[in-house]
Amino acid sequence: MTHAVEMHVDLVGHVRAAFVIVQRLRFVPNEHFPWGPAPKRPSECLPDHRKQLRELFKELGLEEPSKADIMKAMSEYKMFSQAELAEMEKEIAI
Repeated sequence: MTHAVEMHVDLVGHVRAAFVIVQRLRFVPNEHFPWGPAPKRPSECLPDHRKQLRELFKELGLEEPSKADIMKAMSEYKMFSQAELAEMEKEIAI
């Protein structure tokens, strides 16, 4: 893999990892929304933002990172336990 390709994979992996973290922070179990059903899990939070991120990657010609790339980025942050990382991995929705 060339250095430029590695940087691309790392960048999009980190962007997606940051989004997974934001979804986790946004999720409130049993929250009630007046405009529709509440998310039942973190990966259901911020669906419009996830769609915009997907569209932006496509517009820029960037491929979506793999789950492994996202998890690599998450582990590099050194802010989550192995159990937390395992739970977050289940919530990755591309």
